[in-house]
Amino acid sequence: NFGQQAGNIDEIISAPIDLSDISDNMTLTFRYAYRKRSANNDDWLRVFLTSDCGESWSVRRNIRGNQLSSLTATNSWEPASQDDWTTVHMTNVTSAFWVDNFRVMFQFESDGGNNFYLDDINIYSGGPSELNVDENTTFKGFNVYPNPASKEVNVTFDLDNNQYAKVELLNSLG
Repeated sequence: NFGQQAGNIDEIISAPIDLSDISDNMTLTFRYAYRKRSANNDDWLRVFLTSDCGESWSVRRNIRGNQLSSLTATNSWEPASQDDWTTVHMTNVTSAFWVDNFRVMFQFESDGGNNFYLDDINIYSGGPSELNVDENTTFKGFNVYPNPASKEVNVTFDLDNNQYAKVELLNSLG
């Protein structure tokens, strides 16, 4: 987005995803990192869903201006820490979208702001889940994947120094 003219639109569109086996709540999560270039930038992130493979799209989330971020960086910006990222949980993936040709589109509209980053896009059955790590811990870059998982997960993290660590991972049922 840095250096783009106002009104420029970039889109990322998924391939068709089969959600026809879903019979409960759905959650779409993603993370983004963004900074304005000046305080008056009014960039937009829109999330669209479709149940007909892209013939028609429904706007399901709008994030704009200060909602994206009120922080500014006048130079070309990129995220440098976990604190630069915002996680969004969308629970409005209703049963109308539980079809075999579901797609999601992320659309970013420039108003001359700074760079925009999108990562960790997940869609899963059930309500929102968030990884909770004790704030007194010395873990850095803690990640559990794939999410969701049914039999096996990978856990990765870094420690400040060489030490023993106890990791306890629980699912939503405890």
